[in-house]
Order: sequence, then C-alpha cells, then structure tokens
Amino acid sequence: MSFNKEKYLEIRSRAKELLERRGRTDMPEDWKDITKLFEELEVSQIELELQNDELLRYQQELIESRNRYSNLYDLAPIGYVTLDAESRVVEMNLTGATMFGLDRGSMTGKPLTRFIAPESQDTFYLKVRAIIENRTKNSFEISIKVSDGSELPVQVQGLSGAENRVRLALMDISERQQMEQALRSSEQKLRNLFMSIRDTIIIADQNRRILDANQPALRDMFGYETNEVAGWETSMLYADTSGFSHAGQEVFNPENRGAGKLLEIDFRRKDGSVFPAELFALKLLDEQGKVIGNLGIIRDISEKNETLTKLREALEDKDMLNREIHHRVKNNLIVIQSLLRLQSVKAETQDTKDALAVSENRLKVMSLIHDMLHRQASMKEIAFSDYLGSLTRAIRSAYSLETRRINLLVSSESVFLDVDQAIPLALIVNELVTNSIKHAFDVNDANGGEIRVFLSHVQNNEYKVAVGDTGRGLPADFNSVETDGLGMSIVSTLVKQLDADLSFFSKEGTTFEIKFNASNMDFK
Repeated sequence: MSFNKEKYLEIRSRAKELLERRGRTDMPEDWKDITKLFEELEVSQIELELQNDELLRYQQELIESRNRYSNLYDLAPIGYVTLDAESRVVEMNLTGATMFGLDRGSMTGKPLTRFIAPESQDTFYLKVRAIIENRTKNSFEISIKVSDGSELPVQVQGLSGAENRVRLALMDISERQQMEQALRSSEQKLRNLFMSIRDTIIIADQNRRILDANQPALRDMFGYETNEVAGWETSMLYADTSGFSHAGQEVFNPENRGAGKLLEIDFRRKDGSVFPAELFALKLLDEQGKVIGNLGIIRDISEKNETLTKLREALEDKDMLNREIHHRVKNNLIVIQSLLRLQSVKAETQDTKDALAVSENRLKVMSLIHDMLHRQASMKEIAFSDYLGSLTRAIRSAYSLETRRINLLVSSESVFLDVDQAIPLALIVNELVTNSIKHAFDVNDANGGEIRVFLSHVQNNEYKVAVGDTGRGLPADFNSVETDGLGMSIVSTLVKQLDADLSFFSKEGTTFEIKFNASNMDFK
C-alpha cells in the first residue's frame, strides 16, 4: 500500500485544529467534526498498519532472496573473488576458498598474489592491471597454490567493477588439462605409429593434392621429403598419367560407397626410376558422406615380384624335372618290358611264357601312368577315367580279345585321383580284368563274353570300382585272402594299401567291388 502524503497532511492539520480547540474553555458543542477526525485517524492508523505489514513482507522476501543468492554464490561450481585496486581479497565465495584449501576469512584483506604459484604471478599481475586500467574483460590461465603444497591450474575470467575493484571467476581446469594431455599423448602415439609404418601413406585433399605423408617411408621409397611434396598433385608420384587416372576412377567411382580399392600400379621415384607397387586407395568422407579427401597406402612389390618370378622359374624347373623323371621311368619300364618279352621268346615252357607275359602287362600298367603324367599339365593327379580307357585298349591288344570275341566295356565318371592312389588302383583293375580273361571264359568258346569295368562316386569321399564278367563264375570254395594265385594275392595287398573294402559275388558271372575313401580326390 503506497503512502498518501496529501491525506496525511490533511489529517495532521485537522488534528492540530482539534487540539487547539481542546485547549479553550469554550469547547465546541458540535462533536461531528471530532468524530469524523477520529474516524479518519483510525483509517490512517489501519492504513499505516497495512503499510507496515507490506514492508515487513518485503523485508522477509529480501532476506530470503539474499540467502538464496548467498547459497548460489557460495555453492556455485566456480570460484568467485572480488579484489580491490591493490589486488587484496575483498570477498570470496566458498568454492573459491575450497580451491585454495583455506578458510576465506584467512584470505580476506590479503593480496591474492600470495596464493598464486610463482611461475604465474607475473601473468596474474599484468592481466589484473590491464583489467583495471582498460576496464575490460580478460581471460587467462594460471596456477594457484593449494594449502597442501600442490598447485591447481585454473582459468580466470576477469571483469572490472566499481571503485577499481576486479571481479574474478576461477574455474578448475585440471581435468581438462589431463584430457588434453591424454589427447596429445594419444595423438603422439598415433603419429609415431604413422611414421613407423614401412609402407608409404599419402593423405590428400578432395583435389588429390598431398597434405601429409609418413616421412621415413616416403624418403626410403620415393626419395622425397614431406615438405617437398606437400601441395603436389599425387599424379607427380605415378609413373604415368594412365595409372593416376585409373586409381582416380576406381576410388572416386560414385558406386564405391567408401570401400577401399587394392590396385597394382607403377610409381616413379625422385631419381626417375620406376617400380611396381600395390596401392590401397580409400576416399575419406565427412559425417554427411561428402568426399573430403583420400588416403593411399603404397607398398613396393619389386622384391615380391622378383621372388614370384624366381619361384615360378623354380616350379617350372621342378615340373620339367618331374616330367623328365616320369619320362625316364616310363622308358625304363618299357626297356624292362622288352627284356621280359625277349626272355619270353627264349622260355622253354608255356607256363614260363605266360608268367613273363603277365609281368610285362603289370609293367605296362605302371608305364601308362608315368606316360600320362609326363604328357599332362598336372603332376599331382591323374584323370583316372582317361587312364582306364588307355589301360583297356592295351589289354585288348595284349590278349587279342577281339579274336576271342570278348567285349571289354569301361564306364567311369570323371574322377581325378592322386598318383599314390592311381597306381595301386590301376594294378588292381589290371589283375581283375586279366583274371577274367584267363579264367572266366573257355578258350574254345565261340560265343565269347563280356567284361565290364565301372568307376563311380558313392557319397562324400567314397568311391567304388567294380570289375565283372559274364563267365563261368567262381568255385564254391573261393577265398580271396587264402588263394594260391599271385594275381589275387596282389589284389589283396593293394586293397590293404588303399585301406579299401573288397567284396565279390558270383551270379551269372563274377563281380569284384572295391570301395575306398579318397580325401585327396576331386569328383567332377
């Protein structure tokens, strides 16, 4: 409620008039004015009481507001200090005192420079004087002394105030400095790693101009210093413009979403020499996916190419040597076959002649494999289906099957066998076919017969070879293990060598089946 001065003066005037009348002996008989005056005084009294209550409420609010401000001031996360013109502490909040580790009462009235680290005192003095003289804001960093003897880095915001006073805001920046130090340390480690990589790393902008490179590798590989090539277009490092254009097309292709490209491109050293290299190029994108540059990692593959060339030459020499070995083994086997044939001519008995002929055929089986290895591209495996065709043709010729009207049929899936498996399997097939020719058919039988050879894939790595005939069948007491014949003994031995399973049955002729696993075989 506001104070009404005019009404107050009016009441005061009428009150004086009433008092004067009371001092006279002839007091007025009319009490109307006195009653009215009392009423107005009562109203004024009530008004004053209301005004007093309002003033008390305002005072309480002011006290509460001051307390709130005081709490905010003291408990703020920033230290606040007010200095006079001589840099003495006039006022300080609780946070500021806590930074120094002291009671603020012990600091009040004392120069703040006493509590500044020696190395920061000159900076503090000059900055505070500049704030006072120029009446401007200023920001700087210093270290303050803490009561425990340590130092605390703080950032100071200074502002000039009335009566040459200076208000300072102190912020603890120890964590920030630790983070900055950790960041610098991390950057240095990455820089050291960058510089230690033996491959040359080129960082370029979106115009393919060089921004940075790892100096040691750049010097060793190209002969340049980083400051020489800074600002160059990367084309200066390529052996020709075609390589530069090819790399740009591959890396900056819009369909390339940022994946790197590995290319083989020739580069040129400072001395003009050209060398082959692997280039891993990657375009650099910002958060919006816009191209801001590119990175290239260059690896000199001169030694690698020389090693590969020597390795290819060595492999060619080895291949040639292996072919020569197989060729000589084949020739030696043919020589032995010829010797057996000559010996057969001089043999006195038919049994001897037959035994020598069988041995000759066994040598023929092995010589065929060495002949195929000598002729084909691969020296490790053999197309066994093709080999079976050559083997059966040799058997037909050796035993004059056409004359005897014996039909020899071969059915084989396209299977490639390791040489170590092909030779024993070929000898098994030879022995079984030869036994059928010798024992399944009557020499004088004009109807002849049929011999069938099958090679098929069963499942996974399991394969099956079957040799069957339409001849007279096996004796009832036949045992493939306890037989006296050399041929079946050889078959049993070779089956064990292959770790295979041998089975047979005799119905409308005879059929032998050999099942084996071949982990080194490809079924095609």
